[in-house]
Amino acid sequence: MSFTVKNIVDDVRPLISDTDQPYRWTDPQIVVRVNDAVQHTFSRRPDAASSATLDGPEDLESMYDEVPLRRQFRSALIYYTGAVLLQDRSSDKSLRSKGAEFMKLFNALIGA
Repeated sequence: MSFTVKNIVDDVRPLISDTDQPYRWTDPQIVVRVNDAVQHTFSRRPDAASSATLDGPEDLESMYDEVPLRRQFRSALIYYTGAVLLQDRSSDKSLRSKGAEFMKLFNALIGA
């Protein structure tokens, strides 16, 4: 069963404590990070692709685009996205630390 960018965004928001509007990160900002997560995962685990591809996944543009990776990598994408958001834009040291923990979880989940 496939999943969409919106599924990832909906799972990332509670993880990064960004559930109340106005959001700290807009949906388009998170979509950029989901793209980063997909590309990074594919670069380390080409076998993660949901279909055979030579050049790697194309950028996702819509919240309703299907993520071109196998479902087993969904949690890894969520953790990577949350990690990058917290580490890049947070001035709070505890949130940056939480982001570093999410990156460790991502690395463990992709097993590469």
